[in-house]
Amino acid sequence: MQAKGLVRFFFVLLALVCAWYFLLGIPTANVEKAAERYARAAAKNVPAEAQDAVFKSTRSRFLDSMSTVEVFGLPLLKQYTYADLKKSQLALGLDLKGGMNVQMQVDLSDMVTALSGDSKDPIFLQTLSNTKKAMESAQVDYITLFAQQWKALAGGRGLASLFFNNP
Repeated sequence: MQAKGLVRFFFVLLALVCAWYFLLGIPTANVEKAAERYARAAAKNVPAEAQDAVFKSTRSRFLDSMSTVEVFGLPLLKQYTYADLKKSQLALGLDLKGGMNVQMQVDLSDMVTALSGDSKDPIFLQTLSNTKKAMESAQVDYITLFAQQWKALAGGRGLASLFFNNP
């Protein structure tokens, strides 16, 4: 119970520090909004295909020019430039900025080859080749088509013979 006051003190201190860093983000956002407006106005006067490039370069030049201008200050304590504010502001991860989207595509032909231990079996190689050709017009997935091609060429031999000794 005696540590209750100490916990409260650190809670209030942490809340003040968080509020301070949040406060530093407000003038930074205002400068960036002004840069967006300025760049949008500049890009409006150029042909459509060059608007994106003009927008990005104009916005970047505007922010560079603001890096030494005092945009926020506490009387008698400290004046902050845009560059100071950017350095002091909390960095937001991708999850807080809207995230990112990653799409990974697996080459199933390479996966099957690797699972077979890079088999040099001529029927296996012919099956891979036929499956690749059939995929151009097929409406089924690669593995199903591979199994169909294997059955057609292997003469009753099971797929286990290819993958048996591999981990």
